[in-house]
Amino acid sequence: MLLSALPLGMVDTAYAAAALASGKCGDSATWTLDSTGTLTISGTGPMYGYSLFKNPWCDSALRSSGISTRVKNVEISSGVTTLGAYAFSACDSMTGVSLPETLLAVGESCFQSSYGLHNISIPNSVRSLGDCAFSSCNGLTRVTLGSGLKGIGGQAFKECSSLSSIVIPEGVTAIEFSTFEDCSNLMEITIPRTVTSIGRWAFDGCYGLSKVTFTGTRSQWNAIDMGDDNDPLLSANITFAGSGPAAPTVTAGTDSQGRPTLKWNAVTGAAKYEVYRARSMNGDYIKYSTVTGTSYTNISYIEDGNTYYYKVRALDANGTAGAWSSVVSVTYKQTLPAPSVTGGNDSQGRPTLKWNAVTGAAKYEVYRARSMNGDYIKYSTVTGTSYTNISYIEDGNTYYYKVRALDASGTAGAWSSIVSVTYRAASTGNLSAPAVTGGNDSQGRPTLRWKAVSGAAKYEVYRARSKDGDYIKYSTVTGTSYTNISYIENGNTYYYKVRALDADGTAGAWSSIVSVTYKQTLSAPTVTGGNDSQGRPTLKWNTVTGAAKYEVYRARSLNGDYIKYSTVTGTSYTNTSYIENGNTYYYKVRALKSDGTAGAWSSIVSVTYRAASTGTLPAPTVTGGNDAQGRPTLKWNAVSGAAKYEVYRARSMNGDYIKYSTVTGTSYTNTSYIEDGNTYYYKVRALKSDGTAGAWSSIVAVTYQPKQTLTAPTVTGGNDSQGRPTLKWNAVTGAAKYEVYRARSLNGDYIKYSTVTGTSYTNTSYIENGNTYYYKVRALKSDGTAGAWSSIVSVTYRKPAAATVASGKCGDSAKWKLDAEGTLTISGTGATYDFFNDYNCTAPWYDAELRLQIKKAVVNKGITYVGTCAFTDCAELTSVSLPAGLQTMGASVFKDCTSLTSVTIPDGVTFISGDFFRGCTSLKSVTLPDSLRNAGGCTFKDCASLTSVRLPANLRDITWWMFKDCTSLTSVTIPRGTVEVKKEAFDGCTSLKNVTFTGSAADWKGVTIRPGNTALTSAAIKCTGSTVLTAPTLTLSVSKKGQPTLKWSAVSGAAGYQLWCSYDGGDDYGPSYRWLANNDKIATSYTVPADTLKKGRTYTYKVRAVTSSGAVSSFSKEVTFTYNPAASLAAPTVTAGIDDQGYPALTWPAVPDAARYEVYRAASEDGNFAQLAAVTSNSYTNSAVLTDGAAYYYKVRALDSDGEAGPFSDVVSVIYTARPALVASGKCGDSASWKLDAEGTLTITGAGPMADYGAYGPWYIAHLTDIKKVVVQEGVTTIGDHAFANLSYVTSVTIPSSITSIGAHAFEKCRLGGAVTLPEGLTTIGSSAFSGSYMDSLTLPESLRTIGNSAFLYCSLRELTIPDGVTSIGTGAFYNASLISVKLPASGVTLGDSLFQECEKLTEVTLPADLTVIGPSMFENCGSLKNVTIPSGVTHIGNAAFAACEALPEIRLPDGMEALGSEAFVGCRAVTKVYIPRSLTSIGEAAFRICEGLTDVYYGGTAAEWLAISVADRNDPLLNAALHCTGQSASRLDVPAMTLGEDCSDGKPTVWWPAVTGAERYEIWRAQAASDGSAPAASAYTLIVSADVTFHKDTTAEADTWYYYKVRAVSGSTYSDFSQAARRYCEAPPTMDTPEITSLELDDSGKPVLTWRTVEGAARYQVFRSEDNGFSYSPMGTVLPTGSDTITWTDTTAVSGTGYYYGVGCYDDNGHYSSFGGGEWWVTAR
Repeated sequence: MLLSALPLGMVDTAYAAAALASGKCGDSATWTLDSTGTLTISGTGPMYGYSLFKNPWCDSALRSSGISTRVKNVEISSGVTTLGAYAFSACDSMTGVSLPETLLAVGESCFQSSYGLHNISIPNSVRSLGDCAFSSCNGLTRVTLGSGLKGIGGQAFKECSSLSSIVIPEGVTAIEFSTFEDCSNLMEITIPRTVTSIGRWAFDGCYGLSKVTFTGTRSQWNAIDMGDDNDPLLSANITFAGSGPAAPTVTAGTDSQGRPTLKWNAVTGAAKYEVYRARSMNGDYIKYSTVTGTSYTNISYIEDGNTYYYKVRALDANGTAGAWSSVVSVTYKQTLPAPSVTGGNDSQGRPTLKWNAVTGAAKYEVYRARSMNGDYIKYSTVTGTSYTNISYIEDGNTYYYKVRALDASGTAGAWSSIVSVTYRAASTGNLSAPAVTGGNDSQGRPTLRWKAVSGAAKYEVYRARSKDGDYIKYSTVTGTSYTNISYIENGNTYYYKVRALDADGTAGAWSSIVSVTYKQTLSAPTVTGGNDSQGRPTLKWNTVTGAAKYEVYRARSLNGDYIKYSTVTGTSYTNTSYIENGNTYYYKVRALKSDGTAGAWSSIVSVTYRAASTGTLPAPTVTGGNDAQGRPTLKWNAVSGAAKYEVYRARSMNGDYIKYSTVTGTSYTNTSYIEDGNTYYYKVRALKSDGTAGAWSSIVAVTYQPKQTLTAPTVTGGNDSQGRPTLKWNAVTGAAKYEVYRARSLNGDYIKYSTVTGTSYTNTSYIENGNTYYYKVRALKSDGTAGAWSSIVSVTYRKPAAATVASGKCGDSAKWKLDAEGTLTISGTGATYDFFNDYNCTAPWYDAELRLQIKKAVVNKGITYVGTCAFTDCAELTSVSLPAGLQTMGASVFKDCTSLTSVTIPDGVTFISGDFFRGCTSLKSVTLPDSLRNAGGCTFKDCASLTSVRLPANLRDITWWMFKDCTSLTSVTIPRGTVEVKKEAFDGCTSLKNVTFTGSAADWKGVTIRPGNTALTSAAIKCTGSTVLTAPTLTLSVSKKGQPTLKWSAVSGAAGYQLWCSYDGGDDYGPSYRWLANNDKIATSYTVPADTLKKGRTYTYKVRAVTSSGAVSSFSKEVTFTYNPAASLAAPTVTAGIDDQGYPALTWPAVPDAARYEVYRAASEDGNFAQLAAVTSNSYTNSAVLTDGAAYYYKVRALDSDGEAGPFSDVVSVIYTARPALVASGKCGDSASWKLDAEGTLTITGAGPMADYGAYGPWYIAHLTDIKKVVVQEGVTTIGDHAFANLSYVTSVTIPSSITSIGAHAFEKCRLGGAVTLPEGLTTIGSSAFSGSYMDSLTLPESLRTIGNSAFLYCSLRELTIPDGVTSIGTGAFYNASLISVKLPASGVTLGDSLFQECEKLTEVTLPADLTVIGPSMFENCGSLKNVTIPSGVTHIGNAAFAACEALPEIRLPDGMEALGSEAFVGCRAVTKVYIPRSLTSIGEAAFRICEGLTDVYYGGTAAEWLAISVADRNDPLLNAALHCTGQSASRLDVPAMTLGEDCSDGKPTVWWPAVTGAERYEIWRAQAASDGSAPAASAYTLIVSADVTFHKDTTAEADTWYYYKVRAVSGSTYSDFSQAARRYCEAPPTMDTPEITSLELDDSGKPVLTWRTVEGAARYQVFRSEDNGFSYSPMGTVLPTGSDTITWTDTTAVSGTGYYYGVGCYDDNGHYSSFGGGEWWVTAR
């Protein structure tokens, strides 16, 4: 029997359990979706990133999994740090998201196209939003951005068309390209002052934007780098919210040492204050300090008796400056007397000074000049009473000195008398004087040349401004020429002399002096001065040939200090600021080339500022008097034409008049800044409405004569519970408030400290424990009239003992406590714990709330060890006390204690570990005990304030990076016993000038100094010791077995010998000497055991003698030995050259049997060769540790697989010529490498393919902002995946013709800019290769064949031509690109789905002529597309292919078109006409939905054929339009009338139809339904039967699957149209018995009654009925089990007189169906 076309399986879901889904979404993150639609992300760390529509919970993914529930809410648990790319994109039903405070980043396109999302709050923890993070969230109305946000990606909020306002937080520096593009409802935005750039299209399409609030000033806004196409932003009303605090009121005085001191009131909103100082009232004010308090003492750069002028202004937390205070002046009155100085010479003839100790002095400053009245420069600061001038002195020159004392606070005393001393030098070395000639280079700069001096290692060049002037060292060079490129002025003559130095630094004789005049190539401009229409100084000058710009300098007098006021590109300048009417200003101008080279100065011109005419307003007539309170009052007549008046005041008749008020009336009362009995001077002038000022009035003087009526309060003083001074007084009748004044002495300056309304006051600030303070109080009326002063009372501040804040245990027998004053005390016995675990500090006080309270650390006696990280990061720690008895200290004890200035390590400490003082940026002095024997690496690294250090006598090694980047270190004392200075110990010590070595010069030569210590070797070395023992003479012999024996000469007085050894590759910081043997007996030889030697390794030995007391001799000369007893390999033949970067490059033929090669280098042919590299190839490029212009010598040897070395090659040499410095380098392929130079060029060299990378290239993390240019050189064949992804600072890319493939994501999000041309030879562009990149234009090569998926997604290209040779363009290749037009290949190309989706600016495109299918979403949301021709061969158009193409005017489908997919033209609102061919057989669901403009449909067939087309639901606009059928009926085959059923025995679908007249055979086509059972695309159908049959059972159908079928008749080459497609569910084979019908009878009313036996396991039964002789059955109803053995059912719908056949089937709990029972049972109803 056969069943009718019933979707029986659809019943299953009604009985299935609710589906839950879950999975993994990060290495440590999981997801769960519950039945309510809540998606929960749990775990820690980052989520995975996904691609478009590929996250596992998006609507389409859930649909394909058979899950009907959709994501409605997202809950992200605390611990998740990153939301991955596309994580929640296309979650259309999502309405709410909850984000945790652990979140740091939101990935690109994370919420893209989540239309249901209405509002979201980004937590403060988030630092960045990725590109397109919320793009196309057109339901998003409100976004709150957290305060921690620093970066917002491009297109982040693009097309958020419901967003109306947004506030961008402070800290965001850039608004990237297209960030808010097409946010059409955005009306209001707040942009922070921190923004410095706004990208192109950032606000394009924001047509509703009307209000912009910028939190900075207008000048900050104007400084923003504004991209193109931001007209809506620039047209909006912009409010500048940035403004500064009010001006402070400043009072001036001197402290106890006579130094200038300022005090001022606290200004509302102020975060800090800037103090500026000048030498005169109208002089140049220079910033001297920034403070957070309300006082400042000037302790430096002050001279006794000098008067200084100060002004102060407040700054808010954003750095916005407020108004200036009035200027105050203070005279410095010094307290320390002058020392008495005498001068002489030391044993080497150097100038020496001595002086008496000055009482109260902490140190002394020594100044020197070249003449009695010359410029005195500070040469040294010493704590003793003597000084020897050891540097910058010339034999026979006389020097002039003066000395002054400084107290502990740095206050300077009076100068000594000047003393002069002549330097009478000891004889120089034996190097001869170089013969120097002078000249000019092509730019006119002084150039010197000389002949090489025999034995010279380098040369020193000294310069002076006159032949007999001070010669200062300007350069040290290794070559024989020098060009003076800095500190030179056109036309000036400079004097030079040169001397040679040998390898030990011993200087030879001076050359003769040569003079050279700097002859600049740019001439001086001719300047004329005048005034503009407003009387302001104006300059004009002629154009100087070759000038790129001009510098304008100004002074207040002809010979004054000229300060640069402007740099301009034109030939005129108007001085608009810092000018006063009537003042004369002096100007000079010079031209500059484009490289910054300056030309000659113009002549000086002077211009007087003559302010615009005061107009016609006369002077008012002013009279002065006092008001009822005695305050100065002015009155004047009204001036005709005046809009307002300005009142100016001074303290004397001829003093500085300052504007005090602007009023519109004719009177003014001076209510502030007045003192009883003082006389004030006033003048007034009128101003017109346009601000033009009239003439001044006469000056009137008024004395402030207050009328005191209030009595003096009676004040008593005491202390509160905290020991603070407290005052109390009686209430004064008539008083509204009281003023409290304070001084530091009975007769001192009383300053107002407070105004109160009550009768008591407690002094809570600016008090020091133990100090006594003096107070007086007076009452004030409500109008401010002051009463009489109280008597003065004094109170001493007595602070109670500080309370304990926290305490605990910090060692087995050690404990700690922190008190309220910030003192951390460690007490007990023995060792503290180490406070370090897993790279974190674990000290119990490390918590920020405690750590930042610590200001002082005290370790009590009894503690023997202070553990690792004890005080790490105690940024407020300023004082440390360590006890006697301390023995050792761990690593990083004081690391990053940035406020610590000095520390003394007590005697007895023998060891301190690495990083001990690292990062102590304020540390100026440290005392190390002689007991110290070892100090770890980086001991003082980054101690930028450290100036001098004495290293202890027993320290043997100066460890790696010990003083790295100690930029203020000027002197160091190194002990005699020092064996080695490790690699880069003094690297970055740019100020190091003086080194004192306590041994002899010979001892110093024996110290091994590793590379990276140029600062040490370039300093002046003073050896203060004498030779104790002579150095042994060391020799080395090698046995036939290769074992070395060392022998040395006996040294008289030696008690033993120390033998030291070093070998190449000793550690990461260069070869390191090890103590090999200490012979207490007087042995003079030593055979090195063979088992301690490594084959092929080079060893260096040296020996020194030692006395019984421990004194040592200098080291012997080193001997070197390579342990290589049987070298059998040949020597390589090496050739040398340079590569394209200027680096020395070596090549050699392969040596037979060689496994690798060692490359050695030296500074001379017979110098000390050190190994540079070990390579397996037969080439090597030396790209590191090179000096420009230096010659380098190389030799190479081969090694076999056992490490046995062959003989060295001959020595070859190369002169290195510097190219841009190499910043970094590495490998990026098997035969490809990369290097980045200092100019920002990243160069890829080599051969073959680059490596592929997972996320970004090896240069990304460390050098993202450094890379400006990418150059791939010839030979490289492929660019690897992600190679240059996210290099957003790149502006230029060079790709060679050898490139055949560009990998996936290779240039993703690169701002390539300009025109980009890809080379011929390129065949493949990988997926996302240029996704999100920015470029003006792109030229593709004819050789190109493949463009990968998303290759140009989000790209900025506007136009593109794709060569005809391209055969494949991947899915989404141009998704959301900025394309306006594109030309595709004429034919032969396969186009991917979503090819131009979201290309909203695309207006036209020509499709390939041979195209047969237009894939899904190919032009979806191309809202500007107006012109597209569908090729004649197209048979299928996919789902949403032209969805939302709102500008498309009409649709013409070609003949041969068979099927339109779902939503193919949905939302094409502008379409008015559609042309449909006769061949079309099906139109998908909603294909023409929302086509409101559609009025006419033109069909190429007949009306009957139109009705035969399968038109799915939701196509009302198509069906409601006027139909025009243009076809004629044709002689063709009828369409088969297909019927579907199933075989009851196995559930397989069956297909049958009546025979068609004239048909020779029939074709059956089948397609699997979509996951939700919906119709498939027309292209999904496949032919399964072609035969002369009218029935077919589909035995290949799979169980539990929906299928669609259609049939057509065939006769020869004539085909009928297809039958309308229908679907059928292929049931699983029966799993239960078939229900057995036992009877079919009629009841009393004539209705059929059917009875059947119960089936075991059946959950329900289905009854079927047939009216056509049992040929096809229809369902009649579901019957549930009754619990009895049989079930009875009555057919109440049966019609009298009609015969019926009946059958029954059943289902179990899982929806599985039995076979069909019955069919032969028949009855006629009555």
